[in-house]
Amino acid sequence: TQAGAVAGGAASTSNGVTVTSKYDAGTQTTSYGVEVAAGNGLTINNGGQLEVNTGGNNIIVNPNGSLSALKTTVSAVDQKVTVTATGGFDEANNYTTNYEVGINIADRSYNALKCTGEGDGAECYGNDAEATGASSTAIGSGAKSTAVGATSLGNASSASSTNATAIGRSADASGDEATAVGYKAIANAEESSAFGTGSIASGKESTAVGYEAIASAEDSSAFGKDAKASGRESTAFGYKSDSGQLRSTAIGAESKTTRANQLMLGSASTQVTLANLFGTGSAIVTANGDGTLSRKEVGDNTLESLTCEGNGDNAVCYGPAANATGMNTTALGAYSTAAGATNDLDLGATSVGAGAFTNTFNAVALGRNARATAASASAFGAFSDASGVQSISIGRGSSATQTKALAIGDSAIASGVSSIAIGDSSIANAENALALGVGSNASYADSTAIGAGAQTTAVDRITIGTGTSSIQTPSLKTQIPSQVGVIVTQPDGVLKVATFAEADLPNSYCVGAGNGATCYGQLSDATGSGTTAIGAGSQANSGAGSDQVVAATALGTFAKATGAGSTSLGVLANASGVGSISSGMNSSATGRGAVAYGFGANATSENTMAIGGFSTANGDQSVAIGSGALANGRRAFAFGSGAQALGFNTDPIAGGTNSLSDGTSTSAYGGESKAIGTNATAIGAYSTANGVNAIAIGSDSVAKGNQVIAVGAGSSAVFAGSTALGAGATTTRTNQVVIGTSADEVTIPGLSGSGTALVAANDDGTLKRSSVSMGQVETAVKTTIPKLEKAARGLGRAAESAGAVGAALSGLPEVSLLPDEPARCGFAGGGFGSQYSVAGGCALRIKDRFHLNGAIAYTPSVDYEYGSTSSFAGRIGFSFPLGKIDRSDKVAKESLYGQQIAALQSEVKELRSAEPSSDSSAGISVSDPQVSAYLGEVSGDISRLEGEVQSRDQQIDSLTRRLEELMENQRTNAGSDAAASEATQNLIEILKAQIEELTARDSSNRDEIENLKSQLEARDQKVNKLQRQFNAIMQKLGLQSSDKQ
Repeated sequence: TQAGAVAGGAASTSNGVTVTSKYDAGTQTTSYGVEVAAGNGLTINNGGQLEVNTGGNNIIVNPNGSLSALKTTVSAVDQKVTVTATGGFDEANNYTTNYEVGINIADRSYNALKCTGEGDGAECYGNDAEATGASSTAIGSGAKSTAVGATSLGNASSASSTNATAIGRSADASGDEATAVGYKAIANAEESSAFGTGSIASGKESTAVGYEAIASAEDSSAFGKDAKASGRESTAFGYKSDSGQLRSTAIGAESKTTRANQLMLGSASTQVTLANLFGTGSAIVTANGDGTLSRKEVGDNTLESLTCEGNGDNAVCYGPAANATGMNTTALGAYSTAAGATNDLDLGATSVGAGAFTNTFNAVALGRNARATAASASAFGAFSDASGVQSISIGRGSSATQTKALAIGDSAIASGVSSIAIGDSSIANAENALALGVGSNASYADSTAIGAGAQTTAVDRITIGTGTSSIQTPSLKTQIPSQVGVIVTQPDGVLKVATFAEADLPNSYCVGAGNGATCYGQLSDATGSGTTAIGAGSQANSGAGSDQVVAATALGTFAKATGAGSTSLGVLANASGVGSISSGMNSSATGRGAVAYGFGANATSENTMAIGGFSTANGDQSVAIGSGALANGRRAFAFGSGAQALGFNTDPIAGGTNSLSDGTSTSAYGGESKAIGTNATAIGAYSTANGVNAIAIGSDSVAKGNQVIAVGAGSSAVFAGSTALGAGATTTRTNQVVIGTSADEVTIPGLSGSGTALVAANDDGTLKRSSVSMGQVETAVKTTIPKLEKAARGLGRAAESAGAVGAALSGLPEVSLLPDEPARCGFAGGGFGSQYSVAGGCALRIKDRFHLNGAIAYTPSVDYEYGSTSSFAGRIGFSFPLGKIDRSDKVAKESLYGQQIAALQSEVKELRSAEPSSDSSAGISVSDPQVSAYLGEVSGDISRLEGEVQSRDQQIDSLTRRLEELMENQRTNAGSDAAASEATQNLIEILKAQIEELTARDSSNRDEIENLKSQLEARDQKVNKLQRQFNAIMQKLGLQSSDKQ
């Protein structure tokens, strides 16, 4: 609102008052102007005050002497403004009328102001835009800038890391200092840059430029539509170019690299013109397997030149007897050598010229018999020699023999460390010596000889020319012939010219050199165009020529500004970096673009900032803010009094009074917080994180060791891989997770449910609530499992009892009796394991050919929880012959029968006599006690085994029923998706194991029974056959009557 009309605005006049308004669509604001026209009875004096005229009828004089309008109307000029009277004419309030004026804003314009800006210097504009970091900016609907210095511009754009920039719809910059420009451009790695729709830069310090270009590896670059750089330090130029190997470069549409350190030009269909293949005379161009081209001159010795020796990846040789041995070596010229000890040594040496020689890393020898024999040494010229590390010799017979020595010129010699000799026959043979000119000689350390024949005479001295030389310095000439020019030496040794009238030379003066240079103060010095030095002993030197405008400014006693465009303010302030600024006594800004503010502030590296007394920032792009703050390392950030961010090339961050961040990518936030070690993070007052990937969150929290986490006030994780969650939580061993303290209750909503239940873990570690209650577990542990264990032990004893019974029964009389025995009884005992048994039984002859036998055994009963075994076992059986008895007449051929009997006696060892007689019939009977004993023993074994099998079958049935009950109970209680109870499952596994063991033993015994039965059946068949043969013989001899059959 202004007094007077608004230019170009719409006007509305009523009762002598004119209101003008003008709406600005760009800023969405309205300007208003008010004018009052003097009418009858009213004038405006020269002071801008109203005066009442007697003839007026609209203005009255109030009793208190003030003026009031009897009728005042305020109306809106258009719909963008609303005017509302808040009360009538109020005589008590100086005869005034109050109005409220509002501005109508469209919904979209209003919504654009509904954004969130939190943090110093945070700015936002757009519906739901969010700028929540210091110095952050978010512009556009849904734009998000959530880190310090982050900038997002565009709908739904996002910048979520420190100093990240996202420009364009849905652009995303999530890496520190990353830049994403374009629709859906993504830069999600540190210092990465993506330009173009859909471009992605996901490797550290990577660059992607073009539609959907992708740079996914560290230091990779992709330029062009669909270009892809996925190899570390690789570069892809052109449509769909692809560099997927280490340090490879693909240039041209659809070009693609296939190995590391490869340069690929175009694709198979691309025509390639290479300038390095240009030459005179005849030549052949060859291509290796992947298409790499090289030029080879064709002459009389062409074939001989092709017989050189090249050994190692990328080793190249040309010339008779040339030798290139080692990776990336080159030897061109007859007898040239670029060779290391082995083929797989990455030597990178180059020798060009007949007899040129290199034998170490990255050495270069160019010229006939040139020699470069130290790492990174270079020799150019016939017979030149570079034998110092990183030394250079240029010129015929030149020599550079010490580290970083430089010799240029025929026979020039540089034999001192970092010495330089330029000019034919020049010599620099001392450390840091410089000889410039033909025949010049600098033979003292740090000395300089300039001019033909110049020779130094002392350490750290500059000698120009010889005794017959004249010296001309055009920059020191006087501008006006009538003035006297006096050459003076400043404290820093720089020569200047002071101009005075011929008759008036002052005792003190300042020196200015350059167009527009200004100096003021005793011995002040302004050198360079546009420089300014004000203050005694002040010095401003742009470092450029007097006609180049890169002005430096020094204000203050002994202030120094010696960098191009630098500024120093204050006593002894020093700004020596290009574009640097130092402000404050003893402040110093020595890096390019460095800024130092405060007494003793010190910014020493490129783009560093030190703000606060004695603050120090000495790593590239480091920032130290606060008294005594220290930022030491690349991109280090220290904020707060005494804060320290330490490291080299490590991005440490320290925020808070006396906070300490020391290591790679460490972060400490909070007073006295400490983060030490790679990727360590400490958040909270007095928090400490010390170790690789250590994290401490909460006041007084401590995380010491590798991969440890402590979250919560006073929490502590000091064992490798451990995690402490909650206030006061403390770990006690490695790889442990502790939640809270003994006084804390832990609640996991995902495990909630009715009652108390076990928590089980599936195969990937996910916790689930089990259907088994604590009561069921307690019952299983205290009752069911002990009972099963006792039952298993009882079953074992029962099996042993069965074995004992079998052993006892096997000792009783068998089925067969001796011919003279009507009955036979006996008693026996047996044992198996810890069990025993006693048995008694008899065998009876009912008739001559019908026998009956029976037995009974006793063993103590075994209680196996689910039942008990019987104490008694018995058996009963009878035997009789089968088949027709042969009653044919006797054959009188006794000799033949005798032979048959002898044959039978050889088969049946029990038969004692071969001579037939009536007295020996009993002894010859096949029913010998030994045979009966054997048969009885086999029968006993079978009975014993069958008893064991029957007992185990009963045990298996009992355990199977119990197992089915447990499994059915588990299915009933578990539900369709609940985790199986570990306790129930253990019981099931125990029962299954018992059943499997008993079944295996049962199967083994059944096999043994079948084997014994087979043996018994075979023996019975043989005995029966012998019996029939014997009886037949005895009948024929008349020794056995037919009624005894």
